[in-house]
Amino acid sequence: MDAHRITQMELIASRAWPAKENERLDGWMLRANDGITWRTNSILPCYDLMKTSLEDAIQHSIEFYRRRSILPAFKLTNASAPKHLDDELEKQGFRKEMVTHLQIADIDYLTKFQGSVEAEIIPELDYDWIRAYGEMGCFDQFTLD
Repeated sequence: MDAHRITQMELIASRAWPAKENERLDGWMLRANDGITWRTNSILPCYDLMKTSLEDAIQHSIEFYRRRSILPAFKLTNASAPKHLDDELEKQGFRKEMVTHLQIADIDYLTKFQGSVEAEIIPELDYDWIRAYGEMGCFDQFTLD
């Protein structure tokens, strides 16, 4: 998949379940959601920085998360911009914390799939879903309430 398509998919995924707070920083998106989930509490460096230096963008991002008492995290892909961002973050002490994958498939293929897992599609998140998700993420009852 080329860089343009990767960026499109990341933006679609980000907009499908957005963070509570989104701030645009030149070609990057800073997302904050009270510290719940890495996905919604990370910098998505989609496009090259046109008006902001890399050093300033990284510093601004760090401060954005510090003000919210959230550890700054960058969601990097093969399409992240600028290309040397990963190296620069490593120099500044950032480390790879986890690897994630965004997977896509044609809907026709998925509807023909005969899996052994049952799933229920619900229009809204209910308490049981939130509780199960919270337990999986090691959130205590206080956080879930």
